[in-house]
Amino acid sequence: MTVTFSSATLSPAGLFLRPSHYHPKFSTSIRCCSSLPQSMDDRQQPQATKRVVVCGGGVIGVYTAYFLAKKGAAVTLVEISSVGCAASGKAGGFLALDWCDGGPVESLAWASFNLHRLLSEGLNGPESTLLNTAVKKYGAEVVIGKVDEVRVEEGRVESVVLEGERVIELESVVLALGPWTGKFDMLASMFRVYGEVYICGMSSEEGVPDDPEQIGNPVSIVMLKRVAKNVSSHLTEGEARVKAEQACFFLCTDSLPVIGELPGVKGCYVATGHSCRGILNGPATGAAVAALVVDGRATIVDLTRLSC
Repeated sequence: MTVTFSSATLSPAGLFLRPSHYHPKFSTSIRCCSSLPQSMDDRQQPQATKRVVVCGGGVIGVYTAYFLAKKGAAVTLVEISSVGCAASGKAGGFLALDWCDGGPVESLAWASFNLHRLLSEGLNGPESTLLNTAVKKYGAEVVIGKVDEVRVEEGRVESVVLEGERVIELESVVLALGPWTGKFDMLASMFRVYGEVYICGMSSEEGVPDDPEQIGNPVSIVMLKRVAKNVSSHLTEGEARVKAEQACFFLCTDSLPVIGELPGVKGCYVATGHSCRGILNGPATGAAVAALVVDGRATIVDLTRLSC
């Protein structure tokens, strides 16, 4: 028996938090796979090249970058540490078609589940190859760096500024940084703070660390171990092996992602807040955001309930 202890940490002041339901967290490597269904093949690529920066190298950002590249956009993906270094790279990768049935993200989950099945036929393998394909085949660029600022002029995004003063000019930007998305001043009025206690761990209102690979408060992990031991003798030392210890950050308190163009800022798109369903809902989110950016509307799924 292996056990993963997870401490759910709420996001910092300035974030919009909606209640997150309990789901166990597991740690493993993420596998991204890709091959497009007929409705998204190369023949549908537009002639004009649109410059797009995707901020965030988790499952949402990677899928968005891939589908943008497939649609002919000039894509730069910016990640502070390494691709899949935070929640995406530590997820168990468990997928179920009916997880979101009856809820606002049901259609998103169904579309994503089918995409997982279709995409796996092309790039399935022991290592993540989706982003490599986007880079090699479609000319996408991956930059390791910290996004310090999104510059807006007259209500439209103009560029992103990285730590070290590197400026990347763009026509559109996609913010797919998970709980770090709310650190931008332009989103401060959109997000609010809310506290929640989860069965999987103790919640607290903390600022997210600058380093996404940084583990949260170790005291919470110790507490979880003590509680687990009292709940079941099978979870005592010697009976169960601790496989991973991880603190997770939740953005939205109702587990609904925020997907769409930011009101009042043309060309700035948000795709975040997927909670425990990021791996499941990543493909359709990426495809939908790519369509919004390039075509002006998403047809793979109705984003009305999830828009900014």
